[in-house]
Amino acid sequence: MKTSLLQMAEIKKLLLLVIFLNVASSTPQNYTDRDGRRYLIENDDKYNWLEAFDQCAIRQMQLIVIDNADKDSALVALLKSVLGNARQMWIGHHDEFGTSRDKTRPFYSAATGEQLIYGSWAPNSPNNAASKEHCVQLITNEYKWDDAQCEQRYGFICEEHYLINKSDDNFSHKRDAINHKNSEIISQFEITQSKVKESIVAAGNVSEQQIDEYSKLTEENLKSFEKSLRAVFLSKPHLQVIWADIGESILELNLKLQQKQVNLADEAIEKLTEVNSNVADIVDKTNNEFYSKLKESKYEVAEIME
Repeated sequence: MKTSLLQMAEIKKLLLLVIFLNVASSTPQNYTDRDGRRYLIENDDKYNWLEAFDQCAIRQMQLIVIDNADKDSALVALLKSVLGNARQMWIGHHDEFGTSRDKTRPFYSAATGEQLIYGSWAPNSPNNAASKEHCVQLITNEYKWDDAQCEQRYGFICEEHYLINKSDDNFSHKRDAINHKNSEIISQFEITQSKVKESIVAAGNVSEQQIDEYSKLTEENLKSFEKSLRAVFLSKPHLQVIWADIGESILELNLKLQQKQVNLADEAIEKLTEVNSNVADIVDKTNNEFYSKLKESKYEVAEIME
C-alpha cells in the first residue's frame, strides 16, 4: 500500500508536468525580428482566419500585414529561427471574398482595407480553388503566401496595430516638438534676462553720468559767478571798501554752496546706485523664480510625454 501511494504521487507529478507543458506550449509567444518589429506567434493549428483575427484584436494587435520586401525578409528569418520547419499560419490578407480565380486579383490588408501592392506568393498561388480560397496563409520552408479557405485551422502571427504605431509616432513627434519649443522659450528667456540686466546697468551708468555732469556744471557756474563778482567789486574803487568788508563772507558762502552741490551729487549717485541695485535684485529674483518654474514645467511636460 505504501509503494502504491508513492507511485500515485509520482503519477500526479507527471500529470501536472504534462498539463503545464501543454499549457505552456499552447500559449502564443512574443518575438522580435532583426529590424525591431515585435510579433506574437501562435503555432497551434486550431484557429480559422476569423478566430485568428479575433485573437489578435483582443490583444489590441492585428493579424500581420506584410507590405514590403524588407519586412517579409526579416519575418521569414525570424520564423525559420523560431519554428524551424514550415508551419501554416494565417496572416492579415484577404481578397474580399472575390470569385475571380485570376492570380493577379487584388488582395487587401485586414487592418486598413487598403489594396496590397507587394506580394510573395508560392508557385501556382493564388489560385482560389473552387472559388473558396479568400484568406492568406504562409506555407513552404520559405514561408511564401498561399490563398486558402478561411475555415481552415492554422496558427497565426499578430503584430502591433498600425493605429497604435501611428499614434506612437504622432505622440513622439508632438513630444519632440513640445520639448523643442520649451527649449526655445527657455533660450529666449535667458537672452531677455541678460538684456534686462544690461539695460539696468546701462541706465544706472547714464544716470550717474548725468548727475556727475550736472554737478560739475553747477560747480563751474558758481566759480564763474565768484570770479565775475570779484571782478565787479574790484573794478569799482567805491565798491572795493564793500568787498573788503563782506568779500570773504561771500566767497565762503560760495564755497559752501559748491561743497553742498558736491555732497548732493554724491548722495544722489549713492541713492541711485542703491535703487538700481535693489531693482536689479528684484528683477533677478523674479526672473530666477520664473526661470526655475519654466525649467520645472519643461521637465514635468517631458515626464508626462514619456
